[in-house]
Amino acid sequence: MAVRSAFGASRVRGARFISRCRWWRTMVNEEGLKAMMSGKILVVEDEADLRVLICMYLDKHGFEVCTAGTGEEALALFSSAKPDVVILDIELPDMEGTDICRKIREISDVPLIFVTCRRDRDDIYNGLAIGADDYVTKPFDPAELVARVQGHLRKRNLFQSIGQNQKRWWRNGRLEVDLIEMTVKVDGQPMPFFPKELQLLQFFIHNPNRVFAAEEIFERVWGEESDSDTRTVNAHIFNLRQKIEKNPEKPLLIQTVRGFGYKFSI
Repeated sequence: MAVRSAFGASRVRGARFISRCRWWRTMVNEEGLKAMMSGKILVVEDEADLRVLICMYLDKHGFEVCTAGTGEEALALFSSAKPDVVILDIELPDMEGTDICRKIREISDVPLIFVTCRRDRDDIYNGLAIGADDYVTKPFDPAELVARVQGHLRKRNLFQSIGQNQKRWWRNGRLEVDLIEMTVKVDGQPMPFFPKELQLLQFFIHNPNRVFAAEEIFERVWGEESDSDTRTVNAHIFNLRQKIEKNPEKPLLIQTVRGFGYKFSI
């Protein structure tokens, strides 16, 4: 009963998220939204019982699932199966999930969710810094994990489709963003960004000079409401500042509004 209720709450949050983003409604029709909610998921988890449980929930909600219990299997499956989302345990018997993440990021920007027992802030920051889009600590509600997968697929498909409805270039001072190719230059030099960093930057570009609480940023960019995930937002903003601010310790673009949240000031 508790699991069913949690999943129901996740569906309500997802619907509220879509209704709030007006620019989504102009670009995503009902059929397109249904397409965003399906896909192939690679689950990399060495605990067999947990792997089966995750697969059961994903399969119930229409996802095609492939699984791996080791890093070697995961990399081979990633190349052959070409998944739309990767759920990756960090502690595997043959290699660290962080090493797998780095290898995947060399060739793909597929959404990647770490699932791990490590819950220290430094572990979370490091996981996001090397290219993970999300970080879920064990134990967790499988229904919430499914909702996160749906949110990442929804966002990825959306950001791939909106280029035709907007101008291409955005420039401000030393920062230049190609909003169609989603590439960034700082002081005229290309700057590498991870997918979620680009989505967060694009969100700020479309919403300048407005204050957003970390919870709302998470809802708008990641697709869910969750008070516990403000640390994910904080970690991504920290990384973003390192790349676009002249002095990350005294940011001029992404400003902290004490007691309220963040503002993209231009």
